[in-house]
Amino acid sequence: MNETSRIVAYIRAKAYSGERYTVSMPPFTLFFHEGSSDLSENYAILDQQLNEDVDEVLARLQLQFIERQRKPCLNFLDVSAPGLANHLKTAGFEEIGKWPLLTCTEDTYVAELQVPGLAFEMISSESPLEAVREGWNANARGYDMNADLATDEQVNEFRNHPGNWRGFTARLYGEVVGAGMFEVIRNGVTELVGITTLEPYRRRGIASALTAHATQIAFSMGVDVTFLIPANNEAHRIYTRVGYQHHATQMSYRLSIAQ
Repeated sequence: MNETSRIVAYIRAKAYSGERYTVSMPPFTLFFHEGSSDLSENYAILDQQLNEDVDEVLARLQLQFIERQRKPCLNFLDVSAPGLANHLKTAGFEEIGKWPLLTCTEDTYVAELQVPGLAFEMISSESPLEAVREGWNANARGYDMNADLATDEQVNEFRNHPGNWRGFTARLYGEVVGAGMFEVIRNGVTELVGITTLEPYRRRGIASALTAHATQIAFSMGVDVTFLIPANNEAHRIYTRVGYQHHATQMSYRLSIAQ
């Protein structure tokens, strides 16, 4: 299984949840939510190279959604299906988003950047409740300084999430300044998410150092490919300093014409 196929398999595995059911329709897996028609809950993922007649397979995909009174929505990596975007536009789909997907391997990784006074605490399912709460709140405040603090229920649910994920709380001379994590490792692949620095401490190299540290820990736990999706151009620049390189573009399309 090549690198792209492993990343797609990881994305597909993340999409499974107790609130959704799936329909296998190779080369797609379709995800449907019983109680919600929102596009974020109902979509198809392209699992593999699209080698079939595109018009025929898109017609079958649309039928599955229409039968369930859902708007057809398709997510895929551009490298898995060159030319698919043009077929979708011709078929009446509209682009609703595209995001660069960056990967890092031990060959591209840049050694952890040193920031004086910066240290990291690693968090896992075994960590004390208050340590998990501190990391949770740092992450929330990194995106919104007015975010609500974590409840006991939220912290317990997060800490008890199964798998070999790891969280990281960044401290500068003892002061909490940021947080982030990598998710459950699957087949040597993991995704970094939620890398953030509290606003008063930005532009000091903390996010780059945190990304490098989390990536190195992932490698030490058997990962050989880490990936992430930067939220904006500034985040993109931060990750490239650590050795993350463009691998693909994650595309999302929905059917825009009336059925």
